[in-house]
Amino acid sequence: MTLGSLHWAPWDRLSTVIIPHPEKFSSGVVDFLGKNPQQENLFNDAEWGDYLIYAMEPPPKLFVDGRADMYGEEIYGDYAKIVQIDENTDALLDSYKIGWVLFPPSPLTRYLKAKGVWQEVYGDDQVSVLVRRMTVRP
Repeated sequence: MTLGSLHWAPWDRLSTVIIPHPEKFSSGVVDFLGKNPQQENLFNDAEWGDYLIYAMEPPPKLFVDGRADMYGEEIYGDYAKIVQIDENTDALLDSYKIGWVLFPPSPLTRYLKAKGVWQEVYGDDQVSVLVRRMTVRP
């Protein structure tokens, strides 16, 4: 029994029965990430960051979540530039050494897939997981 992280067997059972799974989030991606953990730096949707904290133990290291004050203006500014597909989107993803993206289907996910640098490894109606393709260096 670990009270700090709520790994008490009766709580684990009750939490799945009493606390419903939020319908706007996919439990499939949690299963996928459990079987295919990603080690590289993540770029994620802020709302999905909150969900991953709720659904995974431990959650992946998030780029952002709903606690904006914790990340500061610079990171949230860069987050907005990436999401809006700013002229610096690719450079920002490179500067943060982003290796995978977890984001709802959106112009951003379509842009990244069209670039040919990113490959979708999981996708459903609610979220896509993209990984950076390995580049061969001379």
